[in-house]
Amino acid sequence: MKLMERVKATMRAKRYSLSTEKTYCYWIRFYIRFNNLRHPATLAGHEVRQFLEYLTIERQWQPPPNTWYSIKRPAFSR
Repeated sequence: MKLMERVKATMRAKRYSLSTEKTYCYWIRFYIRFNNLRHPATLAGHEVRQFLEYLTIERQWQPPPNTWYSIKRPAFSR
C-alpha cells in the first residue's frame, strides 16, 4: 500500500473528517515535493527543520500551538 493510501485509510479508520484528511494529504504532498519527491521515511531531522524554516521564514507561516507535537513526531513516516 502506498503512503497516501495508508494515510487516508488510517484517517478514515480513526474517523477524521474529510476536510482534515484533505489538509493532512495536502501538507504531506507539499513536504514530499519540497524534498524533491523523496519518501518521508528516507528523510532525517535536518530535512524537517529545513522545511519548517522555509514555512516560517519564506512563507511567514506559524502553526497553531497545539500542532507542535504532531510536527515533531510524524505519524505516517514509517
